Amino acid sequence: MHRQVTNTRVAINISTSLYTLINIKSFEIEKCNLDKNKRIS
Repeated sequence: MHRQVTNTRVAINISTSLYTLINIKSFEIEKCNLDKNKRIS
């Protein structure tokens, strides 16, 4: 039972980290696109 709880916690930590990484990446991409648009106009 205890091992199950630990595994769940690890899985939650991993998915949270992945979610954060994906958000940061997409934020950087959006910023990059905004900069490109500013340069064009």
